[in-house]
Amino acid sequence: MQAKRKVKKRKSSFNPDVIVTTLHQAVHRDLKPISSVFGPKHPIARLANDQRKALTKKYVSPLTGQDHLVSKTYQKFLDVNEHIANYTGDNFVPPVLADIPDESSLRAKALFTARALISAVLTDFDEEELFTHCRNGPGSTNGVGFKDTSDEAKLTFPITLTKRVAPLFDRYLQFNFQLAAAVRDFNSQNPVTDRYSFVEGSRASTVEKNDEILRIIAKEPTGNMFIQQGLMIMMYHRMVPFGLDVRVLPEQHKVRAMISSITSGEATVDWRSASDCNAYDLLKWLTPPKWFAMCDMVRSPVMNINGKDVHLNMFSTMGNAVTFPLETLVFWAIGQGVRYALSGRYKSTFLPWNWDYSKISVFGDDCIIPTDMSEDYISVLGSVGFLINADKSFYREQDHGFRESCGGDYLHGYDVRPYSLKAPSSTAKSSLEPWLYIIFNRLKEKYITCFGRLSYVYEKGLWREMERLFVEHNISVKIVPDDYPDDSGLKWSQDLERLAKCYPRIKFSRISRSRHGTYAFNYCRFIYRERKDRFEYIHFVKALQVPAQMERSITEFSMDDIPMFRKVKRKGGYVEAKGLTCHWHVPNLNR
Repeated sequence: MQAKRKVKKRKSSFNPDVIVTTLHQAVHRDLKPISSVFGPKHPIARLANDQRKALTKKYVSPLTGQDHLVSKTYQKFLDVNEHIANYTGDNFVPPVLADIPDESSLRAKALFTARALISAVLTDFDEEELFTHCRNGPGSTNGVGFKDTSDEAKLTFPITLTKRVAPLFDRYLQFNFQLAAAVRDFNSQNPVTDRYSFVEGSRASTVEKNDEILRIIAKEPTGNMFIQQGLMIMMYHRMVPFGLDVRVLPEQHKVRAMISSITSGEATVDWRSASDCNAYDLLKWLTPPKWFAMCDMVRSPVMNINGKDVHLNMFSTMGNAVTFPLETLVFWAIGQGVRYALSGRYKSTFLPWNWDYSKISVFGDDCIIPTDMSEDYISVLGSVGFLINADKSFYREQDHGFRESCGGDYLHGYDVRPYSLKAPSSTAKSSLEPWLYIIFNRLKEKYITCFGRLSYVYEKGLWREMERLFVEHNISVKIVPDDYPDDSGLKWSQDLERLAKCYPRIKFSRISRSRHGTYAFNYCRFIYRERKDRFEYIHFVKALQVPAQMERSITEFSMDDIPMFRKVKRKGGYVEAKGLTCHWHVPNLNR
C-alpha cells in the first residue's frame, strides 16, 4: 500500500501593497481639507500636506523586488567615488602656512585649525587601549552571512581579513590570551587548518532608505571589523569632553532645531553621500599620523560590487565602524575652524582655552551652526569634496521658521515631522497584525495634532479602514499600555470607549482585572531565533573583557546606537504573549 504523501501546509499571507494603497488614499482624503481650515502657512497645514506626501515615501514593496533600486544605488555610489577622485592624490590641494597671513584665505585658516583641533581631540594613540575595546560588530561581514552573525560564526576558522590586518590581529590574540585560548578550543574540531582567509576588501550590500533609492553598506572583512569596532569606541571616548557624545546628540539636535525654527539663530545643514565623500588624502592631512596609520590599516581599499572590485577613492563608507566618528569629527572641526577664522581673532591655529565649542554641533552629517557663517562653512567643505544637500539644508532667508535635524522637523516651534510607513518584516500572516499596530499608533499622534484630541477619531477614513482590516483579517485587537512598543498592540487605552463606540465591528482582546487591581492582557512580542550551539567559553571571556573602572555604557557602544543602523532585519517571528501591570487604567469593554 502506497503511503500518502505529506503535503506541506502553505502559510497564509497578505498583500501589503494593496493595504498601503488604501491607507494612503484614506489619509489623503482625511487631511486634504486641513489647509483650507488653517491656511497654507500654518504649521498644522504644513504637517498635513507633508503627511499626505510622505506616508509611502519609505515604503519599498517586498513583492516587486528591489533590483532596479539596487542598480541605481550602486551607480550613485560609483558616481560619488569618481567625484572624490577629483580631491585625492595630485588633485588634493592642501593649504600651506604661507596662505595664513592672507585675509582672504578662509579655507587655509579653517583647515589648519581643524587639523590642530582633531589632534587635540584624539590625542595619543594607545594600542593597548585599542585592544581593550576590540570586539565583533552586530551585523554580517565579508565572510559571515546574515543568517548567523554570532561570535561563534565570526571566530570560526578561517577568519576573513585583509593581509595588512593579520599581524595586528595576531598581536591582539597575544594581548587577549584568554580569548585566544577560547577560539583555539572552539576550532579544535574544525578540519580547516588555516586561521585566516585573505580578501581584498569589503563587499557591497544595501539596506532600505526610501522608495527611490537604497542605502549602500560595506560588509567589511570579519577581522577588519573586529579592530574597527575598537577604534570607533576609542574615538567616542575622546569626543565626549568636547560635547560630541553621540548617545545624546540626536535629542539635543532636535531641541536646537526646534528653538532655531523660532529664532533662526542657527542653521541646520545636511550633506549628500557624506560618509562617501571623506577623501583619502583629506583624512591623511587632517588626522594625526598614528591614528591615520591605524585607520588606514584596517580599512578596505577596494569594494566588491556585483563581482567587480572597485578601488575606493573615499577613505571608507558606511559599514566601516570608523566612518561615522571620523565623519562627525571632520564636519565639527572644520566648522569650529571656520567660526574661529571669521571671528577675526586668528593669531594661532590653536583655539583659545575659553573657546565655546557648543556653538557648533555635529552628528554624522547633521550639522547645526550659527546661521551667519553657513555660506562660508558650506564653501570650505565644498572645496574638499563634500556635496551640500540643498533640499535638507535650511539657512537661507526663505527657510525662515523651518529647521530639520536628526529626524526632527520644526516650523515656528511646532513639530511637523510626518510619519513614513515601511514594509512589514515579512508577508506571513503573523507579521500583519504588528505591522498594522505600528502604522495606526504612529498616525494616531499625527491625527490628534491635525484634528484635536476631541475629534480626531470621528468620521475619519483612516479609522474606518482600520476597522475593515481588523475585521477582514479576523484580528482580535490587543490594547496595551502607552509605554509598550508600537508593534505590541494599539496604544489606545485612554480613549478606548470612544473608539469602540465609533467603530463597533472591531473585536478587542480580553483585558481582565483581578481583585487586587492587576490587569492581565495579551500583546504581540517578537521572539528572536536563538543559536543552539552556543560556546560558553567565548561569552565568558567577553564578559571578563570589560574593565571594572570603565563606563560600561560607552564601552558597549555599537553601530546599533546610531539611528540609521537601528532598524535592521530581525531573525525570528511574532508570538502572542501575556502581560501583567497594575500601573494602568483601562475601561472594561467586556461588561
